[in-house]
Amino acid sequence: MLVLLPLCTDFHASGHLAQAQEISESELKGAFIVNFLKFTEFSSSYTELTICIAGESTVLSDMPPTSIGAMHLTVRNIDASERLTLDATIRSCQVLYIPDLEAFQLKTSLAKISSGGVLTIGDDQDFLDRGGLISFFTDNHKMRFAVRLESIERSGLKLSSKLMALAKLR
Repeated sequence: MLVLLPLCTDFHASGHLAQAQEISESELKGAFIVNFLKFTEFSSSYTELTICIAGESTVLSDMPPTSIGAMHLTVRNIDASERLTLDATIRSCQVLYIPDLEAFQLKTSLAKISSGGVLTIGDDQDFLDRGGLISFFTDNHKMRFAVRLESIERSGLKLSSKLMALAKLR
């Protein structure tokens, strides 16, 4: 699916207003994920933050070395055969993107992972109901995201009011 989107300053790496350009759904989700991090306060301060991509996905697959302030971002793809446990997830990932929750069967509940301070992001309609923090959805051909306030509060993460103003709250 291709989306025509005028990129605003917040979602454009160089900080310049970009002309409308065609980008893929994966590229758009990658931009959203990186920008979520700009507006998320983690309970610990990290100099390196690992974004784990669970299963088969091209989201952030071509991300060049990136930093947000003093925080360096790395991307790690996790094969479904690794089946994450809570401790391994918390130790290795500060962000966990799960594009297909059913295909990537976690040994530990999503709610437990989220409550451990991991920013969990997904695509499934019931992702938030199962304990995830942020879920992508399409509304009138536009990429949007929803957050579940109760889960955010339990996670120990703080999402800025700017990010919350753009989200659909559940």
